[in-house]
Amino acid sequence: MIKSLIRNRFWIGAATAALLLSSCGSGDPANPADRVSDSEASPQPHGMNVSFRWIPTAGFDPMSAEGTFIRAFVESHELARDGVGMEWGYPGFEAASPPEVASQLSLDSPFGPFTGTLIYRLLSRHDTDVATQVTLCRYGAYTRFEPWNDGPDRLVSRAWNPGPIILEFNRNGTPPPTEQRGPNRAPTTNKFGQWRATAWDFVPKLPQGGDTPQYAECETNSDGLPPLPTQRTNVDTHTEPLPPSPGWPGTGV
Repeated sequence: MIKSLIRNRFWIGAATAALLLSSCGSGDPANPADRVSDSEASPQPHGMNVSFRWIPTAGFDPMSAEGTFIRAFVESHELARDGVGMEWGYPGFEAASPPEVASQLSLDSPFGPFTGTLIYRLLSRHDTDVATQVTLCRYGAYTRFEPWNDGPDRLVSRAWNPGPIILEFNRNGTPPPTEQRGPNRAPTTNKFGQWRATAWDFVPKLPQGGDTPQYAECETNSDGLPPLPTQRTNVDTHTEPLPPSPGWPGTGV
């Protein structure tokens, strides 16, 4: 259904910096108690220190079985893409993925080492008796070293342009567990149940460079998302990842 969309994978944009992501939920990056320390971090690809936050909406409950599956799959794919390997996904990720995902990772352009927070909210959904397709808006802020004015690399904090991703999955078999929340950034046990993803990817922009309706809506419809700051790129500053929300329990369910 969305196979024609699975082409343009690296839509990351250098937009306005977002250094005050505490507006997107509990947690204050200025407070050391609210930061994600290396000792608390789950194993992630080299150089990455990223947390994930999910915004509940009328059409999306992160605590439902569906919410568990979507969160586990999207977070797994983010890590697997930047680590260029399925092993960076959560337990059960490979079995829950479409067959082509592993080969796609070798074609993707990894974003490279960064520290930051990724935020998602539901844009739209379509359900049938046994399958669901969701379109999610993806937001976030990051810090990494980048080339700067033909000189040495500088530490730069930026925001990602809001953009849509699409996930399709079948709801056959044992559902994933519900009420999955906790202080951890990753689960320690399989959270996919017997559900399986059938397609996943970023929604590409139009060939002429214009926004698709999904891009336009992610950029203009902030339902459920506190406004992100509109500051310009900040150089020699660092954005700490916020605590995960809702996060994962430490021992699984």
